[in-house]
Amino acid sequence: MVRELLGRDDIEKLFTFQPPTEEMLDHFYAVAQACEAACRVIVEHVPASADRTLAIQHLVDARMRANAAIALDGQRLIPMT
Repeated sequence: MVRELLGRDDIEKLFTFQPPTEEMLDHFYAVAQACEAACRVIVEHVPASADRTLAIQHLVDARMRANAAIALDGQRLIPMT
């Protein structure tokens, strides 16, 4: 069963800037550092190719999703299907 997007408040929260707390900033920084380190390993050890580009793009996506989870305090506002 697919869950619908929650109410108006959830939609507003999803598209409203969530000012970070000091604790969030620490988490954002840690995630960024880990993704950057993984990217450096990929660039150094994986031959230039579409797959390498995609691997790096997945790291960028992982960082964005992790940051969203931090900013929204783990609340999933968009249901997984």
